[in-house]
Amino acid sequence: PSFVAKMGDEFYAQIDEGRLGRLLAESQEKSRTIRTLLNTNATLTNHTATLICTLINNNATLTNTNATLRDEVTAIRSDMGEMKSDIRGVKEQFDQLAGAMTVLNDMMVARLPPASTDAAAMPRTGP
Repeated sequence: PSFVAKMGDEFYAQIDEGRLGRLLAESQEKSRTIRTLLNTNATLTNHTATLICTLINNNATLTNTNATLRDEVTAIRSDMGEMKSDIRGVKEQFDQLAGAMTVLNDMMVARLPPASTDAAAMPRTGP
């Protein structure tokens, strides 16, 4: 081969090597980008899994708390029912006491001497 042809082959070889070098560099850069994206995706997946587990646990906690509150409300309603019953009992006792006091008052009034309209019979309260 002639000198010019040889130089041409080397020139094209260098151009091809340069292009191959750039393609290799671009490929490596894309590879790094893909690795970074995969790592980011894995991190996001882990965070998502953690959040889902946290939400599931929080939901379970809230469900248990809700059940406890329902039990407490039921107990309070039961206590209120007992208190109403106790209040009714106390009211009945007051009604009985009022009736007994009326009877006692009537008995005491019956034992009083008859009222006098005579001014001389009225007790004196002054000098």
